[in-house]
Amino acid sequence: MEKKKFNYITEILTKKDVELMLDHKDGITLIVSPTGTGKSTFIIEELIKPNFENESYGFGESKYSQFAKKKILVMANRTAVVLKFNEDVEKACDEMGIFNAHGVTVASYQKVTDEKMINAIDEADIIICDEAHYFVSDAWNGTTGIIINKILEAVEEKPVIFFTATPQLINKYLNYRGLVYKELDYRNILGFTDRMDFIVSNKDLEQIIKDIPVGEKWMAFVEDNKSKKRQKNWCGKLNEEGYSVEYYHSTWIKEADGSFKGKKDWVMNGKVGLLVGQKKFDTQGAIANKAIDNGIDIIDADLKHIILLNQFDHVQIQQMVGRKRFDINNPEDRITVWLTTESKPILENTYHRLIDQVAFIKEYRNHHFTNFSATKAFVLSNADLIDGMSDEDVTEFINNMFMDAFLSKENRRIKMEDLKLTPKSIQNDEYGGLLIYQLEYIAPIVRKILIEEPDDEGYVTTVEKSNIIHNYQTLVKELFSKSSDVQWRNKDETKEELTKELEKRVNQELLPYLQKLEAIKLYDDEKRKFESEISYYFGASKKSSRLANRTTINEFINGHGFKVNNKRMTLNQSKKTVWLIEKI
Repeated sequence: MEKKKFNYITEILTKKDVELMLDHKDGITLIVSPTGTGKSTFIIEELIKPNFENESYGFGESKYSQFAKKKILVMANRTAVVLKFNEDVEKACDEMGIFNAHGVTVASYQKVTDEKMINAIDEADIIICDEAHYFVSDAWNGTTGIIINKILEAVEEKPVIFFTATPQLINKYLNYRGLVYKELDYRNILGFTDRMDFIVSNKDLEQIIKDIPVGEKWMAFVEDNKSKKRQKNWCGKLNEEGYSVEYYHSTWIKEADGSFKGKKDWVMNGKVGLLVGQKKFDTQGAIANKAIDNGIDIIDADLKHIILLNQFDHVQIQQMVGRKRFDINNPEDRITVWLTTESKPILENTYHRLIDQVAFIKEYRNHHFTNFSATKAFVLSNADLIDGMSDEDVTEFINNMFMDAFLSKENRRIKMEDLKLTPKSIQNDEYGGLLIYQLEYIAPIVRKILIEEPDDEGYVTTVEKSNIIHNYQTLVKELFSKSSDVQWRNKDETKEELTKELEKRVNQELLPYLQKLEAIKLYDDEKRKFESEISYYFGASKKSSRLANRTTINEFINGHGFKVNNKRMTLNQSKKTVWLIEKI
């Protein structure tokens, strides 16, 4: 591919472009520039420093004043981004010869609910939003609506400038809201994709890193559902095997209800802070989740591999790859990007979970549309229920009462927990929209192909086969305009490893799994989920593309003291085939 003409945004943005950004009459300005092309440098040099320039310079005054002419609010989505930008501002102060950047506030989107932050938005003369796509992709935190609405108020009176390397989500959101914005998109003329090579694979992490030379560093990004504890344990396992690995995740601690209330993991906070400051890690490898997918620049020529495990979100993939910063003067500073499924059904399971999550939220919204007014009328007509409450507390009381009633029927609370949803996420419109965006991303990746193959009796039948590896190649072409090589894992090694893994699951997990399901009526979605888990996760199916039937499942679980009984029952005024897990 022909090398891009420019590497940094400061090479192409003109004085007229800056004047255009600072003209609030045209609404929001959206600046689109690939990761590693100097967006932060541009903000410092062209938007912040000029606001400290002294108009009396040359008449006995220094070039820069101690106070900004206009108040500037810089907002970002991650602690790491905020830490990095505060460092950039401090460095700029040293370069300007001033003690402090009075008039410049740097804060995270998550603090916008604080009264202090609301005031900062009101008081700012210029608002700069870095990594603006996270207004949408971080919708789970519940602050997105507050931020966007506040900015919509502000854009009528002051310049609002969005920066992003991945505009897909924010474009959709702004267009959905019918907002006026001007877009300066430099993706086609900026970036370092000429320094990137791509490999798509079904190898697992250990099979990839065992062939990486000791002098080459690697960074692996795990899928969203891998917990912090599992990251830590995985890192420990690799270190026991002789690798040198560190792990990184969010510094914020999630509450039991899925919310965040400002509690920090101070050990991880120190590790992330050190990574931000050093711009490199000392171990050969690092395992991270999406909390590290932006705001951290790895400036290290030894970082040669970025490994994406079961990733599908276009925004996250581009941000993760963008953690690598290149030395423009060193043509040997290159990166190999791996996208791998690890030969696991994680992407397929994620796809089905997203479908179920969207369906559950839709069910709630339909129920809300038809029944909420009755609940509200009931509460308001019984004044003793809300005596002494503020209007805000009354609204929350009605919402909670309605949600409790909804979840109390048809095993919805159990289904909600199984789907990893919370009442807050179900009620959050932005979160539902985010799930739909994620479905749009993952659907083309898990799309299967139909092929003909002989069955056990020699007859040719048409079956669906996974095509994720080749679908990944299409995705690389779409996101990076690059071709990619394919590396398959060794079949003999794969079979042996899978056999060991299935034996481990059966020995350690099958009995507790069956005990948990004992006496529960399994039908429709719950029955299909059980069939899938037993067939694929525990290995009861003799064919990877087919679910095990009840006879095969019973043969599989009888040795563990359980059996599946098949009954016809009337449920919800409908005859259904129900499976019951019972002890023998």
